[in-house]
Amino acid sequence: MKIGEFSNLTGLPILTLRHYMDIGLLSPQKEDRYWKFTEEDLERARAIAQYKDCGLSLSAIGEMLSLHDQLQQHPEDAGLSQQRGSLFAREFNRLHSRQAELLAALNRLEEMTRSIRGQVVTESFNGIPFPLFSLICCPMCGSPLNWENVHIACNQVCRGQGSCACGFHAEVSDDGILITADAQRPLIPAVDRQMATLQQRTPQDVSYIESFNQWLIQHLASLDLKGKVIFEDVLNTACFLNRTIGLLDKEACYILCDTDLEVVRYYMSSIRAAYPHRNILFLVDDGIHHPLCPGCLDIVIDYAASEIYQKYGYRSSSTPLRPYAHNDTIIAGRFSRLCKKQLGERDPAEYNPLRYRQSVLLEDMERNGIQILKEKTGSRAVDPSVYIGTLPGDILKPYAFIGRWKMP
Repeated sequence: MKIGEFSNLTGLPILTLRHYMDIGLLSPQKEDRYWKFTEEDLERARAIAQYKDCGLSLSAIGEMLSLHDQLQQHPEDAGLSQQRGSLFAREFNRLHSRQAELLAALNRLEEMTRSIRGQVVTESFNGIPFPLFSLICCPMCGSPLNWENVHIACNQVCRGQGSCACGFHAEVSDDGILITADAQRPLIPAVDRQMATLQQRTPQDVSYIESFNQWLIQHLASLDLKGKVIFEDVLNTACFLNRTIGLLDKEACYILCDTDLEVVRYYMSSIRAAYPHRNILFLVDDGIHHPLCPGCLDIVIDYAASEIYQKYGYRSSSTPLRPYAHNDTIIAGRFSRLCKKQLGERDPAEYNPLRYRQSVLLEDMERNGIQILKEKTGSRAVDPSVYIGTLPGDILKPYAFIGRWKMP
């Protein structure tokens, strides 16, 4: 078919088609001074359109098409499949970064608009907002901390040192992070500080797991979150709230916690840029003893956190977090369940027989007073190689849940 007919079938302007030809995305044959397009060219054009709808750049699309062509010739080449998966993960992360940049730009534009209209522009939060600072207490004895050298600005605590008579110490750093002295001796060490597992997922697994994320977002967004305290810890493998705060209530309060200061700073920089006026406490502690008042959490996000807790001997996140929950606290989570275990020698530093066990997770949550309200169980297995402590041949499937604490 000629370029005019091809343009009608694909819905792409002729100038766009010529540009794709110039940069090598399309390579039709030329006969009698006319370009001749085939069914294969039509499939390729549709693939290009699909990739563009996913937000991929033209250079990334070129890489993707090249890998596709190579895989057609060498379908068993695992290295090519891994390259394609890495490319998908790279573009996925690029789009998330771009999303944060765009949100930050929108916030700046909104502030400029209010300023032009003569309205007062509220300064962004770079410390601990008062509503969240009031929740801080000693995790050992439950007493309020005695604070010294406190700097307050814009209804937030930007700096200070807190201590308790029992010996507990914490400080608010210059960039507004609450850091406990116990963070130097973490009980839940960071296991994936570079977040490498996200880079290694296959595109099929990224899309599949995303359906579970969307399921969680849908249910959380349906709740009345105004004024609620939402908590997430173990951020070093992935941070659910990093990408969902913008979809949840603006008047909710958020606590993001990890044992690794650099991980917290990494997420803090993108979240503060995108959502400068949200009430957020960034916390670094030992992973178990959180300097928070008992019963102060309304929503707990367990985004693969129980998988990490199981590595260190806990059966789920519900045991260490129970003191901070109250009757009716909601827990929302995603978990990778081991459905079939491959025989073989495992790294004793990474393997724990409790890990990835759905039965262990659910039994522990029930023991801690949690009732499962809704759940989504995956039927398809994901690539086990990105999960620490697994072996090739292990079968893992995703599981998502919404539960509620019911205290006796």
